[in-house]
Amino acid sequence: MFRLRILKVTGNSMHPTLESGAFVLVMGFVVNIKRLGVQWQPSLKVGDIVAVRHSQYGDIIKRICQIEYDDKRSITGLYLVGDNPSHSVSTEQMGLVEVEQVIGKVVWWVNG
Repeated sequence: MFRLRILKVTGNSMHPTLESGAFVLVMGFVVNIKRLGVQWQPSLKVGDIVAVRHSQYGDIIKRICQIEYDDKRSITGLYLVGDNPSHSVSTEQMGLVEVEQVIGKVVWWVNG
């Protein structure tokens, strides 16, 4: 089951890919399927742009630069990076982002 959202980009951390003021279409994932006993994992890969709800930085949009897996090859966490490092929080500052924090994957955008 998927949920679509439109979010507005603020800031220049993803410039030149996403400009401040751009609108992105985010395909969200419903993760409560676990209660039904179904193993489900969003299809995420290095290079994807995702929106996440970060505990320290709020809702942010970044690119996946590394994925952590458990021994069953399920995603346990993501490391993220901005396309414009001089205007972005660093990967080290963000730390490992748990998959439950992912709002969704950016599937389309329009720069302003």
